[in-house]
Amino acid sequence: KKFNQKYFKASEKKVMPLAIFCGIPSSGKTKRALELKKYLEDKYKANVILINEENLSLDKKESYKDANSEKMLRGFLRSNVEKNLTSKTVVILDS
Repeated sequence: KKFNQKYFKASEKKVMPLAIFCGIPSSGKTKRALELKKYLEDKYKANVILINEENLSLDKKESYKDANSEKMLRGFLRSNVEKNLTSKTVVILDS
């Protein structure tokens, strides 16, 4: 499906665009998230923020070593999404 440019004009609608990529490890989530980011920036000149472990300088192996570490990581990712989510920014969560 094609994206409709009217959704990226904050003056028309009060939307807070959020895309979430989740799935099994090594399934291509980060690749697709980067492709979406580039597409939205190139085609719509959208302000796009990609949030993932790498961009937050976190080590995936350490972050997922046990349930407590993973819980802390998920909370950190969520707080970063909430901090950046506005009607003028597209946020992509890749986790």
